[in-house]
Order: sequence, then C-alpha cells, then structure tokens
Amino acid sequence: MTDPVWIDFKGAPPPYR
Repeated sequence: MTDPVWIDFKGAPPPYR
C-alpha cells in the first residue's frame, strides 16, 4: 500500500516516523 495519510486501515493514526 501507499504511505498512510492520517488514518490507517486499522482505524488508528499512522506511526509518524
């Protein structure tokens, strides 16, 4: 998948590394 914008497919905020 591409880089998550703000919401991950799990419904949780993506890890901002």
